[in-house]
Amino acid sequence: MKPNVLIINKSQFGYHTDTFYYCKYLSDNFNVTYLCFDENNKKQKISNVNVIYVCWKGSFFYKAFNFFKEIYKEINLNKYHLIFVVNFSFCFITRFFNLSANFILDLRTGSVRKSPFSRFCEDFMTKINFLFFKHKTIISKSLANQFKVQKYTELPLGSEIISSSNKNFDYLKLLYVGTFSNRRIIDTLKALEIFVNKNLSNNLICYTIVGFGTKEEEINISKAIIKFNLSHIVNFVGRVSLDKLEKYFDTHNVGVAYIPQTNYFDCQPSTKIFEYSLSGLITIATNTAENRKYINKFNGLICEDNSLSLYHALESVSSNLKSFNSNDIRSNFLIYTWKKIVANILRKKIKEIIYK
Repeated sequence: MKPNVLIINKSQFGYHTDTFYYCKYLSDNFNVTYLCFDENNKKQKISNVNVIYVCWKGSFFYKAFNFFKEIYKEINLNKYHLIFVVNFSFCFITRFFNLSANFILDLRTGSVRKSPFSRFCEDFMTKINFLFFKHKTIISKSLANQFKVQKYTELPLGSEIISSSNKNFDYLKLLYVGTFSNRRIIDTLKALEIFVNKNLSNNLICYTIVGFGTKEEEINISKAIIKFNLSHIVNFVGRVSLDKLEKYFDTHNVGVAYIPQTNYFDCQPSTKIFEYSLSGLITIATNTAENRKYINKFNGLICEDNSLSLYHALESVSSNLKSFNSNDIRSNFLIYTWKKIVANILRKKIKEIIYK
């Protein structure tokens, strides 16, 4: 009989990449239940994963009360051999719902809010949460060091092979996929404007932006596209679900991983580096400690977090496009597929805890 595993995450099922693939690849060996908020996004499904939705409506306190109430009810009505909690504020409370149960606290990110005070509060809350969980998984060694966590299992980022096609490196076909929050996407548009103006006789380039942010962020990006006269080469798509991304990765050859160079982003690996590389795209990434671990002259280029440096990166990649090969890029990242990460790290950790 398969052991029962409960995954608790505030993000709606299918809209947090990491846990979506945990569920997909754990469900062969475990009965997996995923408890989350219903954020009114289109429902995603995996045939043998049970998803419990909690209503998103109401005030902050009403939603928090409902969320903890549903967690308490689920933990106590069903026998779970392990409960996997993706870090959120006050999640240490769940530990008291069943003191004898096996728990893992998982940290995917530190706070990346612009406000230093907000970052301090959120990171302090994470430190409090850590005190109540014996077992911990953390996305990177540098993030564990930031929180001064000694005993943990590193559970790194990964990706599916979204596109298996060989890329045509004839001209720059740029792709940005991800959140717009605190990412300064307008910098990438400024860089593109400089590139186009400097290459008037040979400005073969296009740029597709896929992702989501606040209404204000999305409006500002749309305005910037018009302001910089880029409407003919920029396709601003908006939010796209995981199962609809393939066509964008099939048709583009350079991925943009533009993360501000700040102390709070420095130890945050970028999901996009793995998605781009495993799909055979060149990656242009900003100069953070985590990005430097993965990006080299064979798979991409590092730049600073300003439009002029990104422009120079575009020029450099454009001049050397023919030297890149999709299969070579992809093959060096095969150890970072979600299937291998779950099989080699997460599944082993869960079995170790359950059968100890």
